[in-house]
Amino acid sequence: MLSNDAWSILDKKRIYAATLCGSSTVTKMICILRFKILDEKLKRSCILFRDSMEAEQYRQLLVSMRNNKTKDNSNAIIFFNKTRKNH
Repeated sequence: MLSNDAWSILDKKRIYAATLCGSSTVTKMICILRFKILDEKLKRSCILFRDSMEAEQYRQLLVSMRNNKTKDNSNAIIFFNKTRKNH
């Protein structure tokens, strides 16, 4: 992540400047990050599972995503925070 609004996205060919879209979804188990690549019409998705990185890194990502929510409801990041009940 470059700043609150700018991200760098790396694929097999190059590095892209991008912004995080409000259509991103964040849960305790999975993050689906949607990016708008600058100067391109299409959006790209990045799916991150909790066990694909260190627990502290994933926690920091969740905190960062929550702290950077936009105030515009049409562009808000969706958070699911269900707690499981033990039966």
